[in-house]
This record gives sequence, C-alpha cells and structure tokens, in this order.
Amino acid sequence: MGVTVSLSAFCRDLLEELMKLHAFFAWSRARSVTSELRNVTPKISSWNRLLSYNLH
Repeated sequence: MGVTVSLSAFCRDLLEELMKLHAFFAWSRARSVTSELRNVTPKISSWNRLLSYNLH
C-alpha cells in the first residue's frame, strides 16, 4: 500500500515538473518568435516601401 501511495506522489511530482518545463519551453519559444518578428518587421516595411516606390 505504501509503495503505491509514494508512486502516485512521485508521478504527480513528475507531472508537475513536466508542466513547468513545458511552460518554460512555450514561454521561451514565444519569446524567440516575437524577437524574430521584431527583426522581420522593419524588413517587411522596407520591402513595402520599395514595392510602392516601384509601382508608382
């Protein structure tokens, strides 16, 4: 009986740690995506300027 209780507690702790890890990875991925977007946005606006300049 004691083994199953400790096992379920261990599984619960493991799940908690996995959720924390998952949240951290999701957060870091979101951060990298936003920084990439920040790098790409000026390029897109300069492309738009070039396109509109060439169209006129």
